[in-house]
Amino acid sequence: MLFKKIIGIFLLCMPLMLWAQSGSFKVDEIKVEGLQRVDVGTVYNDLPIKVGDTFFLSESGEVIRALFQTGYYSDVKLARDGNTLIVIVAERPTIGSLNISGNKAIKTKDLLEGLRSAGLADGLTYVPAVLDQVQQELEQQYYAFGQYSIKITTDVSQLPRNRVAIDIHIEEGKPAKIRNINIVGNNSFSTRRVLKQFTLSTPSYMTWLTKNDQYSKQKFAGDLENLTSFYLDRGFLNFEIDSTQVSIVPTLQDVYLTVNIKEGKQYTVSGVQFAGELILPEEKYREALIFKEGELFSRKDITVMQEIMVNMLGNEGYAFAEVNPVPVVNEDDNTVVITFYINPKKQVYVREINFTGNYLSKDEIMRREMTQLEGGLAQTNKIRRSRNNLYLLGYFKNVNIETVPVPGTDDQVDLEIDVEETLSGQLTGGVGYSQVDGFLFNVGVRQDNFLGTGNLVDFLFNRSSSYTSYRIGYDNPYYTPDGVSRGFDVFYSKTDLAKVDISNYTRDVYGGNVAYGIPLSEVDRLNISSGYQHIDINTSNDPLDVSEQVKDFLEENGDSYDIYQLTAGWSRNTLDRAVFPTKGLSQSISGLITAPFSELNYYKLFSQTRLYTPIKDDLVFLLRLSGAYGEGYAGTDCLPFFENFYAGGSGSLRGFRDNSLGPKDSLGDPIGGNLRLLGSIEFLFPLPYLEIDSIRTSVFIDGGNVYNTNEESVDLASLRYSTGVSVQWLSPLGPFVFSLATPLRKESDDETQVFQFNIGSVF
Repeated sequence: MLFKKIIGIFLLCMPLMLWAQSGSFKVDEIKVEGLQRVDVGTVYNDLPIKVGDTFFLSESGEVIRALFQTGYYSDVKLARDGNTLIVIVAERPTIGSLNISGNKAIKTKDLLEGLRSAGLADGLTYVPAVLDQVQQELEQQYYAFGQYSIKITTDVSQLPRNRVAIDIHIEEGKPAKIRNINIVGNNSFSTRRVLKQFTLSTPSYMTWLTKNDQYSKQKFAGDLENLTSFYLDRGFLNFEIDSTQVSIVPTLQDVYLTVNIKEGKQYTVSGVQFAGELILPEEKYREALIFKEGELFSRKDITVMQEIMVNMLGNEGYAFAEVNPVPVVNEDDNTVVITFYINPKKQVYVREINFTGNYLSKDEIMRREMTQLEGGLAQTNKIRRSRNNLYLLGYFKNVNIETVPVPGTDDQVDLEIDVEETLSGQLTGGVGYSQVDGFLFNVGVRQDNFLGTGNLVDFLFNRSSSYTSYRIGYDNPYYTPDGVSRGFDVFYSKTDLAKVDISNYTRDVYGGNVAYGIPLSEVDRLNISSGYQHIDINTSNDPLDVSEQVKDFLEENGDSYDIYQLTAGWSRNTLDRAVFPTKGLSQSISGLITAPFSELNYYKLFSQTRLYTPIKDDLVFLLRLSGAYGEGYAGTDCLPFFENFYAGGSGSLRGFRDNSLGPKDSLGDPIGGNLRLLGSIEFLFPLPYLEIDSIRTSVFIDGGNVYNTNEESVDLASLRYSTGVSVQWLSPLGPFVFSLATPLRKESDDETQVFQFNIGSVF
C-alpha cells in the first residue's frame, strides 16, 4: 500500500520535475481538479494565466496566491502534463448551520445580521480567520453595552457533503454597574444639575427597568453631546470636554466615569446682523429672532432661528436656500455679534410628484390632497400642508416626502412621496363593565378607504342586553372635483333605557340622512344635512314603573313622532394627523333644528374643541372642551326627554358610570338634561421604556356635568371631576382605549367606575 502511494506521488511530481527543468512552457490547455461547488468558469476568471500564455515556474506563487485570496479553497496545487496546466484545489467547506445561544442583551436576529455582514452565515464559505475576527467583534459589541464579563466559545463540527455546523455560545455574565459619575471643572453649575443632562446614572429604584445604570458606549457619547448642548445653550461659547475616563474594577462588575470639562466664559448677544442676498425685507428676518440683545448666547435658539429663516425662503420657492449664522466674539466685554448670511439660490419648480407605497390607495385620492402642485414653485408651507393632508386621511401610518433635484437642471425638483399604509378597515365597537349589567358589547364594520377610492362605507350591527341597532352609511369626500362631499345613511335602533340605568322606557327609531360638506378653505369646512326619523316611545304597563317626567310628556305630546330635521355647522381642522395627533386644533360648531311641520319642534347646539400642543420631545398637552344645549320651540315646551344629553363614562367623564350624572327622574333614575358641559386636560406621551408607535399613554383630569335649565339654575360648583391614567392602542381591530380613573369631586349618590375601556373610540 505504501509502495503504491509513493509511486502515485512520483507520477504526480514528474510533470513538475520536467517543468522545472524546462523553466517555462506555452499553456495549450488548463484543467481544474477537485471542484465540488465552485464553477470551473469562476476558477478560470480568478487565474492570472490564460490559455496561450507562456507560463514560467517563477509565476507559480502568484497563481496560487490569487486562488487563495478568493477564500474558496483550503489548498491549491499546480501540476503539468505536457503543455497542459493542471490546477488541483481543495474547496473550503460551506456553513451548513449557524446557531447562537445564551444571548439576552442583544437579539439573535441582530447578531445574525451582523455575522452575515462579516461573512458568516448559512450557505457561505467557512473561513476560520473570519470566525476568529467575528468572535472579537462580538466581544466589542458586548463591551459597548457594559457586558465586560462576556465569554464567547465557538464549536465547529463537520457535516456531510463538505459542510460544517458552527455553534456560538455566549455567557453574558452580569453587566457592569455605574457606581459613580464624576464631573470635574463645573464651576457655574452644580454637579447634580449637570448630571440631569445624562441618561446614564448610578443604580436607583427605577434602573432595574430603564437599565440606565449599565454602562453603554453609545449612551455615554449621547450624554456628552447633551452636556455640550447644555452649556452652549447657556452662553458658554467655548465650552470643551477636555477628557473622559472609563474605569473598570478587576471584577469587571463596577464602572466609574470621569468627565473633565472646561466651561470657558459666558457670552451675551450684543447684536444681530444680516448679510448676503436678503430677497425678503430685513424686517421679515428680524421677526424670526426669538431673543433680544443682551440675552445669553444660545446655540439652540440660533438653530431655531436658522430653520425659521430657511422656511421663510422656502415658502417663496427657494427650496435650497442656505442661512449660515456666524458669531463674532468680543473677548473684552464677553459679547458676541451674530451675522446671518443669506444665500437663497434659485427659485425651484416642481416637475413631477410621484407616489410609492400605496398598494391599496389610488394615486388619485392622494393627488387631490396635494396643495403643492406640479409646475408650481416648490413652497415649503404647501409641501408641509400636503403631508398633513395625507396624514389626515387616516389611511397612512407614515408619510415621507423627499425633494429630489432633477438631473441636468438647477431649478427643478421632483417630489418623491413614500407612504406606509395602515389598515383602513376596522372592526369597531365598545366594551364596558358595570356592577349591574356586567359586560356589554357592540360591534360593527367600517371601511374608511373602500377599495382604495377614499370613500367611506360602514355597516354597523350593534347588540347588547339593552339595545339593538343597524346602520348603513356611505360618504364620498370628493363628490365634486373641488372637494364637496356627499354622504347618506339609513338606520334603525331599539333601546331599552331601563337596562342602562336610565329612566324606564324603550325607544324605537328608524330613518335616514343626506349630508354635504363644502370646503371654505384648506382647513375650514361647512357641513349641512337633512334627515327624517320616526320615533316610537313605549313604557311599562304598570304606571308605577314610569316616571312622572315621562308620563307628563307623553300625555301632552303622544308617543309616536315623525321628525324632519336640518343640521348645519362649521369645522376647522389644523391637526397634523388623523390618529395620534401631536399638534394643531380641531374645532366645530353646529346646530340642529326640526322643521316646523314636524310633530315635535326643538333645536340643539353643539360646540367641540381639541387643542394639541407639543411641550417637549414626545410630551403633548391636550385640551378638550365641549358643550351642548337644546330646547323646544313653537308649541314644544322643552327638549324631549329622549333627546336629552348625558355624561359619565369613557367617552365623557371617566371614573363615573356611563350616563349616570345629571338630573334624576321621579324614580331616581338618570334622565339627562338639556345642557352638558365637559372639559379635559391630558398629557400624552409614549408608553414608558417601550418604543411602540401604535401605543401611547396619558394622565388626565376630566370635569363636567349635565343640567336641566328648565328646572334648575346652572351651578358650576356642582361640576364633577376625576383623574387617572389612560392607554391608547391602535390595534388591527381599531383603536382601543383603556382608563383607570378615580373621582376628585363627587356626591354621595354618584355611581363610580374605576376601570373602563372602549374599542373604536376617536382620539
